[in-house]
Amino acid sequence: MKLIDFQRSDDKQLLIDIRRLEDQPFPHVNERHRNHFHTLLFIEKGYSKQEVDFEQFELQSGQILIIPAGVTHIIQKHMKLEGYSITFKDAFFSPPQKRLLMGFVQYAVSSRKMLIHIPEEKVLFMKSYCELLFEEQEVKIHQNQIFILQNLILAFLNKLESFIQQDHPSHSFIQFRDLFQKFITLMEENYLREKGVNFYTDILGVSSRNLNDVLKQLTGQTALDLIIERTMLEAKRELTFTSKSIKEIAIGLGYENQYYFSRIFKKRTNQSPESFRQEFAA
Repeated sequence: MKLIDFQRSDDKQLLIDIRRLEDQPFPHVNERHRNHFHTLLFIEKGYSKQEVDFEQFELQSGQILIIPAGVTHIIQKHMKLEGYSITFKDAFFSPPQKRLLMGFVQYAVSSRKMLIHIPEEKVLFMKSYCELLFEEQEVKIHQNQIFILQNLILAFLNKLESFIQQDHPSHSFIQFRDLFQKFITLMEENYLREKGVNFYTDILGVSSRNLNDVLKQLTGQTALDLIIERTMLEAKRELTFTSKSIKEIAIGLGYENQYYFSRIFKKRTNQSPESFRQEFAA
């Protein structure tokens, strides 16, 4: 499995790179890999078929695909693409900005909303915004350039969040976002060790019923569903990236019983760990 680090096409010391899709090649077609950077892929025109964390996405005009750092990714097909790719490292942002970024990324991944549909009347606006980012990147480096690019990207993410909000009942996303992001952050830090919902509700100071109500409104899943799904996603990555035995993977994910882990994996994916590895491991 190829691991790809961030690299600009020039010698500018920036941890962000904005490119027009029509100007760049796609070197990773038909090759599954992981990126050590985040990507926002805005499709103004054209078509692309891509796989992100073993889920298929067919991108068309007026869509944005979020490809977080660390996920599995493969570009399977692209045709006459126009638009922009925005890639950046976590280190591009200050710690407070990074918390905002990760809150958004974690929401997109856990709720499986990595493909965002842009309202038709907003497509030209998003294109203009990408062009603004591109032009700011291309000017000669100046004292405020990083600050400007940081804030432009965060504003861009806020706009994407507003599109996501349209899929929820009025105000539900804004009302429950804080609790949701606290849970997701806590889960990311502890899911390998803590599978029980009570661990999370005790720290968050809410009842399991209240937490599940919020999570179901925003993701359609309960806390336990999200914990298991996150664990199984990591299992897929381990099966694909490593040569560890099924037993080693199970223990590393917090399951002492290999056969219990295999039953859960098959129930969630309709495949045994062995057959999944055979299908996806390069």
